Amino acid sequence: MREYMVRAGSLKGFHPTCESLGLSPQIMLNSVGLPTDVLEDEDRLISYTAFLKLLNLSAEMSGRADFGVQLSQHQKLDMLGPIGFIMESSPNIATALKHLKTYFHVHNEGADLKLTTDGDRAEITFLVKSDIDVSTHQQLFLSCGIGVNILRIMCGPSWNPERILCATKKPADDLSLRRHFGCPIEYDQEVNAMVFSASILKKPISDANPQLHRILKEHLEQKIQSHSESLSHQVKNLICQLLFTDAVNIDKAAELLSTTRRRLQRQLKEEGHTFKELLDQVRFEQAKRYLQESQIPLTQLSDMLGYAEPSVFSRAFKRHTGTSPQEWREKCNTH
Repeated sequence: MREYMVRAGSLKGFHPTCESLGLSPQIMLNSVGLPTDVLEDEDRLISYTAFLKLLNLSAEMSGRADFGVQLSQHQKLDMLGPIGFIMESSPNIATALKHLKTYFHVHNEGADLKLTTDGDRAEITFLVKSDIDVSTHQQLFLSCGIGVNILRIMCGPSWNPERILCATKKPADDLSLRRHFGCPIEYDQEVNAMVFSASILKKPISDANPQLHRILKEHLEQKIQSHSESLSHQVKNLICQLLFTDAVNIDKAAELLSTTRRRLQRQLKEEGHTFKELLDQVRFEQAKRYLQESQIPLTQLSDMLGYAEPSVFSRAFKRHTGTSPQEWREKCNTH
């Protein structure tokens, strides 16, 4: 698995959150191999795997299934560093969210964002890279909490999303989650997303600053070039975004990468891969995550992943892992 990195600013507020829940932040950080002075430089890059393990361990040790939301209450635009500043200086919310999506990789290499609109509804989807095999429950709650905080800053403190979608099981008690988000939460969904009224996208931002916006954009463009990924990783990221649509094929990937099918095939071959191989990798990586973190029925999961029949999915999964999907899920639930 590739070692993805995340800015230390993602842990802003970790110390007071731990202390309020009776945890020692120093012990928690040491337990996952992170230095206790990690937040002295918020632009410092740390292991995303260690970051996820820290959130999960803190939730377990505190007995708080909502640890990610508790941490999010200390995090607003400034935790995103220059991305937060360019959002704040944008002319409207649509532009701010577009910048968040475009430059998010500078903040967190292990995840992507997708913003879609459908009529009067908008949706921000949070996508963790498929080859990350650590539970992402708490990261989901943290990212949703930050998203709500940011939009409340831009729209007013009374703003709430319409729904939160979670590709995870429902916690034993989600009252604090519902209170924080101020909307229904739907579990065992295909995606992790926040759904809200698209009408807010046109809302102007009071602190818009065209000159500062231009400077920050130039800075982030330079930063994102230093975070370039191999073609095979770019293709896997596209597959993750297209997986639950009818457009998950090499032609669509080539179109989104502004190249031709033949050229994409050739370039992938030079890296030692084929599109089908990468598609299968993403399918199995996503299948393992859904089996571990949700209770989505196997028939639905098979259809989501693009298999013609559940039996085809089961046979392919067993060839890949040596065990059936149901056995894999049961094994995960015993740990």
